[in-house]
Amino acid sequence: MSNDFTPEIVYFDSQPLHGCHWPQLSKSLQLLLHVTRLRGITLRVPLAVDGELEKQFIDDISKQAQAVGACNQLIETIGCAPLDLPHIQELLPKYRAAVASAKRTLQIEPVPLPRRSIEDFLNDAIYRYSPFRKDSDRGFKDAVIFQSIREDLKASHAKVGVLITADSDYGGDQHPVGEDKTLLIVKDMNSLITSLEAKPVVVFPRRSSLLVAKYQGSPQFDFMDGDNYMSSRGADFAYFAAHAHTPCEPGTMIDLSGGLSGSFLGSGPAQIRDQRWNRAFYAGRLRLRGDAVDSSAQMGELKGAFTCAGEIQAYRSNPLVSYDKLFRVSVAGEGTVTVALKSLGADQPIFAGRIEYVFEKVNLTPLD
Repeated sequence: MSNDFTPEIVYFDSQPLHGCHWPQLSKSLQLLLHVTRLRGITLRVPLAVDGELEKQFIDDISKQAQAVGACNQLIETIGCAPLDLPHIQELLPKYRAAVASAKRTLQIEPVPLPRRSIEDFLNDAIYRYSPFRKDSDRGFKDAVIFQSIREDLKASHAKVGVLITADSDYGGDQHPVGEDKTLLIVKDMNSLITSLEAKPVVVFPRRSSLLVAKYQGSPQFDFMDGDNYMSSRGADFAYFAAHAHTPCEPGTMIDLSGGLSGSFLGSGPAQIRDQRWNRAFYAGRLRLRGDAVDSSAQMGELKGAFTCAGEIQAYRSNPLVSYDKLFRVSVAGEGTVTVALKSLGADQPIFAGRIEYVFEKVNLTPLD
């Protein structure tokens, strides 16, 4: 997938999920959840894919039942009691409960069946339009899945969606949807994860005021530069301050510069040079210099460019109670800052529901 595109919605076909032993939460799915949640990307599964996955589960159980049957024939020859396998009707409720639990964990949203008429699908099948195959009428399920995703993306506010699929019948890597939207086809989940990880991000916690923002809760960041890597999952309670300069009035220019600093900025995995830590604890300061933008354009999202410079220290344990330092790095980068604005009324200041700095480029330089 090209790094020029950052998807706002990721759709799943059945093969990638089945390959991850769905509804088990594989490491790839957990990592995808991490990188998409950090960047505000929505995960969705079409209802047609849900049905296909359930049928694949039934087929997998049937194959295993045949293997158990063959095994029973062998062990009965030595006088052992046969192995008992639950009936599929007993397993289906547990499968569906596990699917519901996995969707809650991954925050997966459903995609309804398409509204397209049967006549339109029949016409595509007759003329062998993709995803119907050129040499047969096969492809109805794929056509339903593909059309439901196209309709969902068209109805959403997203400009770019990604479909993860091992199916080659959709044709092409990019599909226009409407006049200004694009659906990208990605064959491999790990390649999508790698592409998203290449764009480090700092997300300030939600419900932050543009005037003066002091937070209790970790900022979330992923910084990667060659072999050097730092990540804060935002999972720890942290003490830090952040701000975005402003005159915070409707119709004025808002300076998207900002910064964050603190004696504890959360924790996560890190690798500096050839050393790796499963968990490092961070402290430090970043200065974010951004554009000034006009807030009178619309109540919604304001975007501008920014540059960043600062320093982060990493410790073996919480720096509030320990000074066992692991490393110190300077951080420099540039990218796009987005502020989601809302007004509380004509006489009220503007507030930011989200302040997000997405790095297009970042450099990590070890200092000691």
